[in-house]
Amino acid sequence: MRNLVLSLLTLACVFLSGCFTCVAPFYEDGQIFQDSRIEGLYNNLGVGGHPDDTEWSIKPSVEFKGKYDVEVREGRASAILLGTLFRVDKLVFFDLYPVKDSNEDSSQGGPTSVTATIRSIMYEPRHVAWKVEVTDTGLNYWFPAGNGVVAALKLAPELKGKPLRGMPEEQPIIILPASTKEAQKYLLRFAPDATVFNYKGQLVKK
Repeated sequence: MRNLVLSLLTLACVFLSGCFTCVAPFYEDGQIFQDSRIEGLYNNLGVGGHPDDTEWSIKPSVEFKGKYDVEVREGRASAILLGTLFRVDKLVFFDLYPVKDSNEDSSQGGPTSVTATIRSIMYEPRHVAWKVEVTDTGLNYWFPAGNGVVAALKLAPELKGKPLRGMPEEQPIIILPASTKEAQKYLLRFAPDATVFNYKGQLVKK
């Protein structure tokens, strides 16, 4: 049960706006790139490397050239995000932005589902940045969670932490400056720091 709660809170953080958030995109147009290896169907390995009940699909966006439609399905429920791969110096990141959700609830009287948690906090859309590594078999991703958020706010007290509806106050998101250049300065500063980017997940191709 504890692992389920941790997984739900972590995924809620990711989908809503993640833990490093910005009202503007994290990338500039010249930093965007595509990698065909990212396309496919995935299972998500979350807390402790355990698979959750979500199925992921990543495919080129028809509407937004050079970007990706990221769909997360959980039973009848689903959420769609717009994904953008971009490079800052030699580091690779994935900008995720909530686009649509199905308004279905797959909880069915049980624990709150991932997609229901997403829905409860998508009322305030923001961009989230994952540090990523694209491989032939999947996608490794990192972001601040729990102690990583605390570490970031201690190292950069000028940043704001904000608790979210449906999330405990000790699990805030971090709001980065609306300027893309300023936000990227924090990405470059913190991405190599494992005490900040402390959560590692993996999307494994089916």
